[in-house]
Amino acid sequence: MDTYIGQQLEQYKIEAHIGSGSSGTVYRATDLNLERLVALKLIKPSLTKQPARQQQILQAAQAASRLSHPAIVPFYNFGQQNGHLYLVTAHVDGISLERVLGLLAQGDRVLRLDETLHIVAQIAEGLGYAHQAGVLHGDLKPGNILLKLLERPLRSGDPALKAMLADFGLSPIPDSGIPEGLTPEMARPLRRYLPYLSPERQAGQTVDGRSDIYSLGVILYQLIAGAQFAPLPDSQQPLRELRPGVPADIANIVAKATAPSLAERYQMAEQLGDDLRRAASRLTAADTTLFAPKATVVDLRTLLAEDQTAAPVRPPLTSLEETAVPTASPPQPDKEPEDATPVLPLGQKAPQSESEPGQEPPPPTILRASPPPAIGDQIIITGQGRAPRHFGMNKAKITVGRAADNDIVLSSLDVSRHHARLEQVGNGWRIVDVDSRGGTFYDGRKINPQKPELWQPGEKLQIGPYFLQWQLADEIEANPEEQTPAEPVTELFQVAAEGSQVQASHSNFSVALNPTQATLAPGEQTNLQIDLFNQSSSMLVVKISLTGLQEIATLAQDTVSMTPGARATVPLTFQLPAVEQPFLAGQHPFQLMLHAEGPPVETAVLQGQLTILPEEQFELSIWPAHVEDGGTCRVMVRNDGNVHSTVQLTAQDPAGKLQFFGDEQPLRLEPGSTGTTAYRITHRKKRPFFGRVRQIPFEVEIRSSNGLHQNKLGHLEVRPRFPAWVLPLIQLLMVLLLIAVVLNSVLGNRENTVEIPPTALPNDGSVESPPLTAAQLAGDDDNDGLTGEREVVIGSDPFNEDSDGDGLLDGEEINIHGTNPLLLDTDNDGLMDRAEVEQHNTDPTLADTDLDGVSDGQEIANGTDPLQFQSGNTAVTQTNPTTEDHTEHDPVATLSPPITLAPSDDETTVEIPLNADQSGWLTSDGDVESGPGEWPQAGDLVDGTAVRGLLTFSLADIPSDAVIRTAFLRFADPTLEGVPFDALGCLQIDFVEVSQPPDNTAYDAPGFFISCEAASPSDIDVTFDVEDALIQGQNQLSLRLGFETESNGDSVADLYVVRTAPTLEVTYLLP
Repeated sequence: MDTYIGQQLEQYKIEAHIGSGSSGTVYRATDLNLERLVALKLIKPSLTKQPARQQQILQAAQAASRLSHPAIVPFYNFGQQNGHLYLVTAHVDGISLERVLGLLAQGDRVLRLDETLHIVAQIAEGLGYAHQAGVLHGDLKPGNILLKLLERPLRSGDPALKAMLADFGLSPIPDSGIPEGLTPEMARPLRRYLPYLSPERQAGQTVDGRSDIYSLGVILYQLIAGAQFAPLPDSQQPLRELRPGVPADIANIVAKATAPSLAERYQMAEQLGDDLRRAASRLTAADTTLFAPKATVVDLRTLLAEDQTAAPVRPPLTSLEETAVPTASPPQPDKEPEDATPVLPLGQKAPQSESEPGQEPPPPTILRASPPPAIGDQIIITGQGRAPRHFGMNKAKITVGRAADNDIVLSSLDVSRHHARLEQVGNGWRIVDVDSRGGTFYDGRKINPQKPELWQPGEKLQIGPYFLQWQLADEIEANPEEQTPAEPVTELFQVAAEGSQVQASHSNFSVALNPTQATLAPGEQTNLQIDLFNQSSSMLVVKISLTGLQEIATLAQDTVSMTPGARATVPLTFQLPAVEQPFLAGQHPFQLMLHAEGPPVETAVLQGQLTILPEEQFELSIWPAHVEDGGTCRVMVRNDGNVHSTVQLTAQDPAGKLQFFGDEQPLRLEPGSTGTTAYRITHRKKRPFFGRVRQIPFEVEIRSSNGLHQNKLGHLEVRPRFPAWVLPLIQLLMVLLLIAVVLNSVLGNRENTVEIPPTALPNDGSVESPPLTAAQLAGDDDNDGLTGEREVVIGSDPFNEDSDGDGLLDGEEINIHGTNPLLLDTDNDGLMDRAEVEQHNTDPTLADTDLDGVSDGQEIANGTDPLQFQSGNTAVTQTNPTTEDHTEHDPVATLSPPITLAPSDDETTVEIPLNADQSGWLTSDGDVESGPGEWPQAGDLVDGTAVRGLLTFSLADIPSDAVIRTAFLRFADPTLEGVPFDALGCLQIDFVEVSQPPDNTAYDAPGFFISCEAASPSDIDVTFDVEDALIQGQNQLSLRLGFETESNGDSVADLYVVRTAPTLEVTYLLP
């Protein structure tokens, strides 16, 4: 196999041998083109000579190349050169599960229960993804599962490890199943696969994803039990018989995953993964490490360290006879007499007999004698904080309890006053629990009260935190050591009431944590104390590691060396920063793992809890801080605290000179989230014609429900209609004009007739206007503030000061109010211009002064204030009338109802298509997908990745000085995937200024709230955002789509997909 090392296959240079299997040999190689490490598998030539088998391998490679999941090893390439078929995948720097099982089998060890559950849960999630894609693995065994350690967990609650699946579809077992009558030589290569084959796979029946689930269940059984799985129902030992300490719900999961019947088995791998994660979340510290009392529990990190120096190992194999599919009922062995219990070999326990329904219960079990105790047999007692003690077994009855009148005194509140007794029966001993409160445990299971059970030499009893072991005299003589006199066992040091203390798995050391529960506020720190005691007779080196809260925790030292009988204290400090809280307020568990190298390897686990106190922090910002009269001020609030908060926004000015229009609904903010709103700010009085720029201060304030408040100051700039220097200039021009008129009159008083095109005036029927003289053109005969020449151009009557009869002079309408002197109601809102100016103080050029969606005339008719914003209304589309009623009107009358007329010729409406090259979607991980074919979408993907859509439109066709009347985003036939509006909340659309092409900062770029849609929108008002883009000098408009909640993590894609490109419809006027 080493002959290929150093050679090059295509662009892959082979560097080292990794391992071999039934289908080929795996090498570590370097992809010279991409300069990355890969795993290259050379398929055995014997397989490539079979055309059907070669086609099967190529089809499996094609299927695997379409899979992309964290629990599946990425597939890169496959090919054939010089008769060698090869597959290329990512190189995983870790260890195979087959190697892990081999290392565990060397020392009667098992993996931590929590790590086992999360490993299998990750693989189950990867299997579920592959099954949904229509791909079966077909060869699931420990050798095809790779494990690697991570710096931090992939998800909250997981250990810092990653499990990955490899070698899809490379099983050597034919689809027809296992042939009958195989010779030993032919059967030998199949032995390592048979324990993991489902019954239907062995029988050659049609298989689906449930066959892979069965294989994964067998692996789960093997990891927990530390023994090979026997698939025959009559030969399989239930998991809790091998591991009595395993929680019942985990045993039920294993039984369901390995059920022979397809109907009783898990139907989807995702269900298996979900059940395993729920079971892992309910594990206690004792469940994690004490479920296998006879075995040593180790973690994956320890095994990886051993793997660097250990020799190659392989788990035990299984014969064909042990795994063959049964064709007939196996012969029943002759039954023993029901009145006798067989004598078990030393170290085994008698099997429990259960009566069948409807039968008489069996007679009481006859206690067989244990091997007789030799003279000098002793009980070895190990307890918290004490070195091992010895008690001579020189009495026929030995009592155990907390009270001082017992033979063996165990000082612990977990031990009853009179807990248990040891009785000599013939030449043996039995243990009797005397209705204790906490129970007596033998071989990891709780014995029934008042029911004697045999006690075997070398076996341990557990009473509270103490262990009692019967040691024969000949063993003591073979291993002499200094004996201590029998005396009541007490604790060496007391643990505070708020602390906790546990003993290592082999009682060589004990550890206490004080306190186990602490409280911490942001910006503060708290100190805990870890006390260790060496109870063994040898030097101990204990390593300490912390799981949970590592970001804020500091261990004074992570390795402690202790001489026999010595104590050590290690401070543990938690400190929270004052800002940018890494954790939410509430209770946060953490776990201390203490590990001592053997032999034997010792572990102890302590659980603690840190309660983080709530604190509110906000960052308030407004933009721009200097707003022009009638402009928009954006407000953004970010929750920098560690609790959910609701804030109320208000805007006000101390002088009472300003009006604020906007939505002041409370903002509900998650920790780290941002909320936005906007205010339109206007001065209560009209802009002056002349003068200097004035700045009027205002403030925006936020106040939380708990009373915390902040404010930001801004200024409204009120600019005159004309600069200050214009007034002297006008005065000068008036003087010059007066001089010219006088000179003209003095020099000739000559009349020059000028032909003027006839103009239809509003108050004139059919009479054409006579031509005006030069004096009339230059003068103002009707004293309305407009020259005759200006009125001819406008179309007003030069001899009528109020052409439209609305009570306002023509010059006043043109120069002061900006209204049309030919129209009674310039903005068509149902109110005459004079009524708006003198009576209602509304804007005669704007149909909806307060922009609340209701016209001024309608608000007057409804009795509401046209100057006060009313939330919940739809924006009014303003139109200019093209015709006018020439009848007489009351100068201050109200026109009701309003007349809706077609837009004037001055308005221009453009439809702007979506810029597909710069549109697409962004992810919370920083990925950017834009360009043709990348439909804008919002929501979350199957793996929980949050997605936001990006819609980009060009504004190049809109003049920079255009006055935007309306702008709408028109949607047509959007397509929904999943149920995003139910799962993620309402669709939010905000304007985002990002550079093109967008980078990974665009996802979190500050944006401003526009609309929140609870269903598929048909159109969205984006008028303010088009205005902002033009004011900022942008040549394009970028709109971002998102949801209130970024992702709900339900492993289902919840997406709003825009498959029909929307258009941007903009209506504008030129000044």
